[in-house]
Amino acid sequence: MPYPTKQIITETVLAFIVLAVFVMIAILAVRMAPAAAANIEADSSKWDSLKMTTINEMYTKDAANQYAQTPTLMSYADQDLQQAMILEQSYFDQHEMICGTGHDVMWDSQDPDYGQDKQISINAEGLVQVHLAQGSDIYYKLTCADDTCQVADVIISDNQSLKDFLNTNCL
Repeated sequence: MPYPTKQIITETVLAFIVLAVFVMIAILAVRMAPAAAANIEADSSKWDSLKMTTINEMYTKDAANQYAQTPTLMSYADQDLQQAMILEQSYFDQHEMICGTGHDVMWDSQDPDYGQDKQISINAEGLVQVHLAQGSDIYYKLTCADDTCQVADVIISDNQSLKDFLNTNCL
């Protein structure tokens, strides 16, 4: 049997070096995965906490300012939801008719009980769920950046987007 040539030996050594590098990368990836997952979980927990705090503040402010001219939700809404709410008010001003839900979506009532107990949590879809003592559940979609959150949408009855509902019915 002939001896391996210098080229075959060099190629074999290079193949082992490449294999060793891939093994080292795999080992590092496996060791770093739990830390990366923990960082993702910590970030998710941070945002979830901030979302719930934002909604709790919104309800506290709304209960304290029951007769305010501007709905509290407006001051917590992002630009797109604000535009939909402005469209709703403009429609009412022009036609003297309601094109929206006809009730306070935050309290799911025409005559809210501002003192009722509520439970705030994050559901499986990442929405903030507010369970009111009267039995209603209101779901909020929030977007967060730079330690602040804004309400991007409210999910009203039948899993319908408030923003879409207003943009469709208040034209």
